[in-house]
Amino acid sequence: MGETYSVVQGTDAVFYRQETTDGVTPSTAYDADDVLESVVWRGNDQPVLFTPAPSWVDATIAFWQVAMAGSQTADIEPGTYDFMVTVSRGGQVAELFYGQLEIKAAPGSAAEITADITYAELTDFVPQIRTLFDPTVDATGFLKQRHEAQQWFIDSVTDRYRPQVGRSRRYMNAARTAAGTLLVYAPSPLGSWEPPSIADLMGYFAAGGLVLTESIRQCQAHYAAAIILLGQPGRDNVYVQAGTSHRAQALSQFPDCVVELDTTDPPSDPPTPIIRVDRDVTWLT
Repeated sequence: MGETYSVVQGTDAVFYRQETTDGVTPSTAYDADDVLESVVWRGNDQPVLFTPAPSWVDATIAFWQVAMAGSQTADIEPGTYDFMVTVSRGGQVAELFYGQLEIKAAPGSAAEITADITYAELTDFVPQIRTLFDPTVDATGFLKQRHEAQQWFIDSVTDRYRPQVGRSRRYMNAARTAAGTLLVYAPSPLGSWEPPSIADLMGYFAAGGLVLTESIRQCQAHYAAAIILLGQPGRDNVYVQAGTSHRAQALSQFPDCVVELDTTDPPSDPPTPIIRVDRDVTWLT
């Protein structure tokens, strides 16, 4: 495989190259009438993604260039792709260059994703993850997986939240077999004993109001580790076993996590929790 060229997603680029006979001496095997063409694809027998525009700078010394318009890479996912340039004369086609094109991510306008735990906390709880981290591929320290763990935790809490106006002191456990603990502590952030709605609760989470305890961080770390391990290429049995084990640990730790929310805007430092949620509690309906 030849060398790799790089372009930032959605930007124009021109690459130059000269063919030689010995690494130094320019080749004289080509002339200006030889036709250059190029393709970029995912590799193997996958279809062509786009066709850059190669041309001769000086065919007599085998000096050529290839231009790529930003519109050609704007909608292509960042990654490394196969890249080939061919030369043809009189119906005969030959490979001039075969290498790779790295399309790098461009800054976007999407909302920044967040995570409750840092990469350092993730690897403190699950040291094995350090062996899977490649900063040349992911400079964020598994931010996507840590964010997914955060969302799983929030969803797991809100899925068990069943408020009913006017009955804020009547609760039952998830099995509906016994009374649960009180959910809202006075003073209520809504100015009464009525429970916050699910939308209110989601708003407190979105504002960063979750009081992050050691047990919550550890629970999310195990869940993020499970996502990372189960997502490894090839589904190696060792990764599957480890990922399944970490997922089970997250699920078993979740009921022991005390969830407290600081409803001040912005959350205070140190936090002042006003709402406490027991995940084993549902509102009596």
